[in-house]
Amino acid sequence: MHASKFCLHPAGDTPSACRLFHAILSMCVPVIVCDDIELPFEDIIDYRKIAIFVETSAAVKPGYSMLRAVASDRILEYQKELKEVSRLALFMLVHSILP
Repeated sequence: MHASKFCLHPAGDTPSACRLFHAILSMCVPVIVCDDIELPFEDIIDYRKIAIFVETSAAVKPGYSMLRAVASDRILEYQKELKEVSRLALFMLVHSILP
């Protein structure tokens, strides 16, 4: 994840598989593939600033390459926002795994 610009985040994340939090801590822009998803701490985190949302119907089309069109400057903006929420993500990750 640390070497990636984007990290796939399909529906089905659980406390024992916290891909979203790992992506945030790795400064890897989450690519959330889901039509209707409820994300943790939506009242605190503006996920539109740190993640890319892709509708399921678009993601399964052959040749779908929306991520190639994301400019380097935009990726840096996402990563700046990811850094802002990384402490909260670490807190959420630690407390979701430990009793």
